[in-house]
Amino acid sequence: MENAELVALSTKNVVPELANTSSSQKNLATSAQTGAQTSAETSETRCFSYIRDALRKQNIVDESANIIMSSWRKSTKKIYAVYINRWIKFTDKNNFNPLAPKPANVITFLTSMYNSGLGYSAINTARSAINQLVHMCSGLDFKYCTVINKFMKGVFELRPALPKYNHIWDVQSVLDFIKQLPSELTLMTLTGKLAVLFLLLTAQRCQTLHLICLEDIIFVDNKMIIKLNHMLKQSKPGRHPAPLHLNEYSADQRLCIVTVFKEYIERTKSLRMNNKLLIGTQKPHKSVTKSTVARWIRMFLNKAGVLEHYTPHSIRTAAASSANSRGIPLSCILKTAGWQNARTFNKFYNKQIVEDHTMQMCLLD
Repeated sequence: MENAELVALSTKNVVPELANTSSSQKNLATSAQTGAQTSAETSETRCFSYIRDALRKQNIVDESANIIMSSWRKSTKKIYAVYINRWIKFTDKNNFNPLAPKPANVITFLTSMYNSGLGYSAINTARSAINQLVHMCSGLDFKYCTVINKFMKGVFELRPALPKYNHIWDVQSVLDFIKQLPSELTLMTLTGKLAVLFLLLTAQRCQTLHLICLEDIIFVDNKMIIKLNHMLKQSKPGRHPAPLHLNEYSADQRLCIVTVFKEYIERTKSLRMNNKLLIGTQKPHKSVTKSTVARWIRMFLNKAGVLEHYTPHSIRTAAASSANSRGIPLSCILKTAGWQNARTFNKFYNKQIVEDHTMQMCLLD
C-alpha cells in the first residue's frame, strides 16, 4: 500500500487554479455568497456553488454543469449540504483551503464530529460529502487514503452502526387486523389499508407508493399492473424495477389488493384535484408528501399492534422475512423487492420474526 498522504495529495489530476491557492478560496467564497446564479443554481444550497464554480474554471459551460449537478439526487444534496457547510465553517475557523486539505485536516474535522456525539453512519456520510467536494473541485481523492480509512474503522469499533432491528414483527398479526376491519371504512382507514397491504405484498419502499399516478395503474381481467414510470431509489443506469403484477385474491376479498385499489379510486374520484393515486384525507384533498404517507402507515401499523419503534420501512423487512420463512424462492423475493443479489437481503432484511408463542405465554395460557 502506498503512503496515504502521497496517495491523497497526488496532484496529477489537480486543477491548477484551485489546488493550494488561497486566492481561489477567497474567490469561491465570494462567488458562493454574492455571485450571480443561474436558474438551476437557485434551488441548490450554497455549498454546492463551490462545485459549480470549479466546473466553470474547467471551462465547462453552464448547460453541461447543470447536467453534472443533477447527478446528485435531491435527497443526497440535502444530506451532503449539512456536512459540507460544517466543513466550510471548520476550514474558515482553522484557516486552510476547504478544497485542497491534507488528510490530517479531514481527520481533525471528523474527530470533532465524533466528539460531538455522532455515530459511524453520520461520520461516514460526512467523509463521503467532503470527498465529493474536494474530488470535484481539485482532483484530490481520499477514498483510498489509508489513514482516513483506519480512522473510520476505529470509529466503527468504538461507536458501531448496529442494525436497527434484530427481530421483525409478524405479518400475520397485521393481516388479521385488516380482516377485522368493518366493511364501511373512513377515508383515512381505507388509505392506511391500501398503503400497508400494497407494501406488504410488493416489499416496495414508501417512495414507490407515493409516486404512483392513476395512469400508471392498469386493470386487466383479474389482475392489476402498476408501471413504475418514476425515478426510484433503486433506479440505476441500465436498470429499473419492472412493472408490478398483482392478482386478485378471491379467497378473501378483505385482503384483495386489487379490490382495495378499485374501491379507493372510486371513493376518491369526486375528491381528487390531480392524477396522483394518494390524496389528502381532508379538504382540499391535494397530493401529499412522502412523509405524510409514512405517517399514515405508521398510524395504521400502531393500530394493528405493531410496536411504535418500528418505522414504515420495516414493512419491507417484515414482508421479505415472512416470504422467506414460508419457503418462497429467494429469486422471487429478490425480483419482487427489486434487489439485485441475495447479499443485500441477507445482510439488511432477513430478520427473525417475533411470535407470540413465548415461554411466558405458553406457561400462563
